[in-house]
Amino acid sequence: MSKQMNILIVDDAEYTRTMTLSMLHAINIHNITEADNGETALYILKTKEIDLVLLDVVMPGISGIEVLKEVRADSKIASKKVILVTAAADAKTILLARRQATRADAIIVKPFSVTTLKEKIDFVMKDYEFNADVAVAWIKQ
Repeated sequence: MSKQMNILIVDDAEYTRTMTLSMLHAINIHNITEADNGETALYILKTKEIDLVLLDVVMPGISGIEVLKEVRADSKIASKKVILVTAAADAKTILLARRQATRADAIIVKPFSVTTLKEKIDFVMKDYEFNADVAVAWIKQ
């Protein structure tokens, strides 16, 4: 990656945030902010430069689905990339979220591996990295 992206991890479970943080460090992503609830996540999104959100679906207070709806409704942050993170038991919730046009950029099911996380991030952020990667490949030709 040419520019280090800024990632926000939103999960009410400290263990999940810690594991995700470790996985991100393993794939050389270090600009990471954490939030343990939806209210804090929305505040961070409105006040900090965040490129990608890893957003838990089921949280007390404002759920991840509600956070995503608010993000997409706010023109200042609507373009933020969001990966919904959910347990396999929440698959039905995810399908409903997709139908409600909350427009997550991707979904990742817990538990997930470092490889799966990297693949999802690479897929969602392909435009973020595309120009630098193409330029390097073109120069090397």
